[in-house]
Amino acid sequence: PRFEGQVAIATGAPRGLGRVIAHRLGQEGASVVVADIQGERAERTARQLSEELGGTFVPFAGDLSEAGVADRMAAQARERFGRIDALVNNAAALIRLKLVDMSEELLQKGVQWNVWNTLRCCKAVLPHMLEAKYGRIVNIGGEAWRAGLPFHTILAGVGKGSMVGLTVTLAGEVLRDGITVNCVSPGGIET
Repeated sequence: PRFEGQVAIATGAPRGLGRVIAHRLGQEGASVVVADIQGERAERTARQLSEELGGTFVPFAGDLSEAGVADRMAAQARERFGRIDALVNNAAALIRLKLVDMSEELLQKGVQWNVWNTLRCCKAVLPHMLEAKYGRIVNIGGEAWRAGLPFHTILAGVGKGSMVGLTVTLAGEVLRDGITVNCVSPGGIET
């Protein structure tokens, strides 16, 4: 297995693409932190994946867009496993409305859950990766921003579109430290 002995954090991991990512990481030998805003969902998925694969899956519950939550997640992973090798930023708010129909509260949540969560998770794991001179960060983007799909202004235009810029600039910042940052931008996925 490619990730034997490594530790990975997968956000938005209890369902859809996130669950597939957590499953594959575990299948490849990694111990996986299954992170989600809904604790019950994270616990259930971690338990199911542990039973299914026999590996180590640890739930983490919290709103990663809030200050300090991603830091707590990284600290708990480091305390439990002694290392953090990979982060997959998959969590996002699936808000599909016309921009003119969005309330101020929904706009704020959309940016928090599609941008701040990823920024805060990257910032939280980087000190551990810099210390180890090794790390892998994968940001899950999407193609809707490039295609200009309607009703995707926040999810794709602001959220997933920003993943491309973040990935490129952060990759240049940490490349000499043994850390790679990549973005995977799938099209629509039926889950």
